[in-house]
Amino acid sequence: MAACISPSETSVSVSDSTDSVPVANPATRTPRCFEFGSRTRYIVLLLVTLCLSSIWSNILTFNFTVICMGPKNMTRAV
Repeated sequence: MAACISPSETSVSVSDSTDSVPVANPATRTPRCFEFGSRTRYIVLLLVTLCLSSIWSNILTFNFTVICMGPKNMTRAV
């Protein structure tokens, strides 16, 4: 999906009492379109999902290990 800016939104007219800057006719200018690559958003989504999954799997595995650890037997051999 492209977000296009119409020429009327991009027209700039600058005039001063001493200087004037010529501005192109907005009707003849072509609109500028900014398009985010169609596959780029899916690549970013995949990378973010993989990174977050990796981080959270490590966190959850460590917490599960800590919870399931039994007490150590501290018996002395005499």
